[in-house]
Amino acid sequence: MKQIFYSIIILLFFTLEVHSSFTDTLHFRVSTAYKELLANPSEITEANFFQAFPDNCNEFVIWKWQFDNSKERKMMNIEEYIERLGQLVTIKDSIYCLKLIHLSIGANYDSDGLSFFQHILRDKMQNPKLFSIFIDLLSRPTWTKGEQLRFWMFYWSSLSFIEQGYIPKKTEEDRRPELNLILKRLKHNKDMRKIVRLAYEYSAYQVFFISSYNLHGYKYMDYLKK
Repeated sequence: MKQIFYSIIILLFFTLEVHSSFTDTLHFRVSTAYKELLANPSEITEANFFQAFPDNCNEFVIWKWQFDNSKERKMMNIEEYIERLGQLVTIKDSIYCLKLIHLSIGANYDSDGLSFFQHILRDKMQNPKLFSIFIDLLSRPTWTKGEQLRFWMFYWSSLSFIEQGYIPKKTEEDRRPELNLILKRLKHNKDMRKIVRLAYEYSAYQVFFISSYNLHGYKYMDYLKK
């Protein structure tokens, strides 16, 4: 029994070490591949950059944190990396769209990185050909309804206020034409239409950046006494 226990501990330690090594080198790998792509644009360097780029929202957050705490932060913005992701042209469409889906599921709309990534995602979704691929991939039974919902919630996420002056938005109709267009394109996919509507209802103009919540300054006991 002890031998099994120690084997599990060793395996867990090895797994954590591998994950730590991976996350520690994430920024280095993306940065290196990015520089190689700028120096010599080609199908190979595009593929290397695409592969080095984070695969999901958790990796994206780790990568952004590493970038924000690197010397490179003083020389460039993280948006330059994300913009380059949006400019890749040699990656197979289905593989490209799948990566964007993975990055979107569970992502929280926030300043800088993820909000800029959402611009890339929305731009690609405007392309009828890519839109069909996104929907085909999302509609496959490998995804749960919850994962599909989280993708669309990130897609529709938008601020509940105008950043300059924090003025509440008077209307929720700005993106209604886009919603109607997507619903029209999904006319034969009733399940996805339902998810899209639900995600829009609970995401559009209802997002605050995490820095807006003042979590440490809130007097919870005073609130409970009311």
